[in-house]
Amino acid sequence: MSVNVTPRTFPDEDAVAAALREAGASANAGRWEEAVKQYHSIVLIDASIADARFGLGLLALQANQPMHALPHLKAALAANSCHGRYWLFYIDALVRAGQQQAAGAMREQGLQRGLSNTTATISAQELSPLLASLDRLFKERQFERMADAAGRITMRDPDCAAAWSAQGAALMQFSPPAALEPLRQALRLNPASSSVMHNLGTLLRMLGRPEAALSAYRRATSLDPRLAEAHAGVGSLLTQMQRYDEAETSLRRAIELRPGFAEAHANLGSNLLAQRKLVEAERHLRQALSGASASATTLNNLGMVLKELEQPDEAIKYFRLAVAADPKFFLAHSNLLLAMLYSTNTSGDDEVREAREFGRSLAAAVGPRFTSWTCEKNPQRLRIGMVSGDLANHPVGFFLERLLANLDATRFEFIAYPTSHRNDEMTARLRPHFSAWRPLADLTDDAAARLIHDDGVHMLIDLAGHTAGNRLPVFAWRPAPVQICWLGYFATTGVEEIDYFLADAISVPVEHDAHFSETVWRLPGSRLCYSPPAIEVELSPPPVLSNGFITFGCFQNLSKVSDPTLAAWAEVMAALPGSRLRLQSWQLGASGVRQKFLARAQRQGIAPDRIDLHGPVDRVGYLRAHAEVDMILDTFPFTGGTTTCDALWMGVPTITFPGVRLIARQGASLLTAAELGEWVAADRAEYVTRAVEYAQDTQRLQHLRQTLRDTLVRSALCDGPLFARRFEEAMWQIWAQAKLEQKPG
Repeated sequence: MSVNVTPRTFPDEDAVAAALREAGASANAGRWEEAVKQYHSIVLIDASIADARFGLGLLALQANQPMHALPHLKAALAANSCHGRYWLFYIDALVRAGQQQAAGAMREQGLQRGLSNTTATISAQELSPLLASLDRLFKERQFERMADAAGRITMRDPDCAAAWSAQGAALMQFSPPAALEPLRQALRLNPASSSVMHNLGTLLRMLGRPEAALSAYRRATSLDPRLAEAHAGVGSLLTQMQRYDEAETSLRRAIELRPGFAEAHANLGSNLLAQRKLVEAERHLRQALSGASASATTLNNLGMVLKELEQPDEAIKYFRLAVAADPKFFLAHSNLLLAMLYSTNTSGDDEVREAREFGRSLAAAVGPRFTSWTCEKNPQRLRIGMVSGDLANHPVGFFLERLLANLDATRFEFIAYPTSHRNDEMTARLRPHFSAWRPLADLTDDAAARLIHDDGVHMLIDLAGHTAGNRLPVFAWRPAPVQICWLGYFATTGVEEIDYFLADAISVPVEHDAHFSETVWRLPGSRLCYSPPAIEVELSPPPVLSNGFITFGCFQNLSKVSDPTLAAWAEVMAALPGSRLRLQSWQLGASGVRQKFLARAQRQGIAPDRIDLHGPVDRVGYLRAHAEVDMILDTFPFTGGTTTCDALWMGVPTITFPGVRLIARQGASLLTAAELGEWVAADRAEYVTRAVEYAQDTQRLQHLRQTLRDTLVRSALCDGPLFARRFEEAMWQIWAQAKLEQKPG
């Protein structure tokens, strides 16, 4: 095993211990090559450091290289002959190297030297209290003492399966790679042990070997069909593999066997959330939280369910609990900030205050920031990276395409840093506009930051904010000298290392700058440029002409339909007794969600028999559904974005009004850019008044259905070349203003 390492010196024993911890952490994380280099660098300084030699031997055994392991394990044993595990693994390496005679001799020598005054076997009477002491140590979480005690038992009685199993269970807690051999020894002696097979599955999962782990879990269920933990392990792994139906079956079986099995309820809740079975997911997640302890992950998942079930304030409560349980759970903190956008009880001041708290927590968690960069300080061509998990059929992709297609390639180079494995027809259309495609999905935050830094980008643009798939922790490392948030998020990130937020004068007026930790940079006109669908869908007359009554529509995520929104809609519909409301959303695919929504709408004054609810359809079906509505009633405080633009494309206007946050002003910004300023009311009262007035003007609605698409295409909202020039100018101006702390080079 040849390794290139850089020698270093240790000033004291604390430094040695720190170096050993560093190497052990690399090994535990499965970074085998890195761990080998770290252990070798220790040995180069002092070859007698037993733990370093043992670590090298263990890694060699893990790589199935017993001959490479032998000299290291022998040296470790020579340095500390009282360490039971050193004897154990040295003997095992001899056996695996085919040196059976030497292994036997060492076993005899170990029995003489490893423990004093012992015999080669342990009587049942003596073994019972020894095994009981192992159980006590496990309950007291004294795992290292437990591993050594179990090792002493196996030294005296190599055929004691219970001791091998106990040693493996202990090692799993602090040195997972070292647990593999003891568990295998336990199974060799007792191949019918379902509990050991289950532990092996858990260990293999920890070591990043999901297929092998799944096989072990399934073997455990065949050995004991009533072992709930093994069924739960199968279900959890299959959920991670996105094999949701199979996973659901296994998790339900685990709960059937153990009705109070909190972990299985939590995993089933996560599975059902992924399948968008929200009502049942809520029930199982609450069941998981009914026990003595609450997992931060389960709290976060319940928050996600509640947000989608139109309960943003309740969701915020659980996201806060998740962050309190694990302050470094940045995903939960992002979810908290996203949920605040849906709440009618939060302000811009609340958002920036919470976002800055996120930024402080993030800053404390990352290592030293980059302070110098390799990009050219006076470039002829700006190199810009874009970080997003939505370079696909998603609003980010829809709005990004027209910009990228019209940028001047002689002045700009773009590198994509996708944070997900999504790949569809939109991905295929976007990809040629980037000079490089560097996925971050499988990289740690620090590795992703190093990759971006080494690419020498001048600017790094975050397209996600606190939405799903974001990698805001990467930005905290400052991999680029200038960092910007744009497009995919509607509030401040709170990340101090993000310098600018791209907006426009309507979405963020100057008096709202205090709502951002970033410097707000306003693009002329709109902050967005809409790409019309690459789908041919014919326009149809407004349905009021044939129905004789007005049909209001909403295609928003149901989470945006707040109680104040429903109350305003109720006023509009009360003024138009024959009118109907048509809603379409992915959440409405579940009957439980539909029933809850109808009850909520009735409480706000809209009779259920005046509402038509529709679940998810494909994009063509969604666009064609606009033929069934006459006009769109916007939601608030979270207004429409892509859905507003799509409706305009289908000849259907939206009535909106601006609020006091960016998310509440997006509708006003889009409609103004689309030359439909008369559809932007001044406030809620005028929103209701204009909705009633415009709904009764069937001639206006018919004219708009015939002309709105052409108006949209000619407007600034769809003018790709104009938007690209404005974007280019902004990038160069921002670069000119950037003050690098250290000259790149």
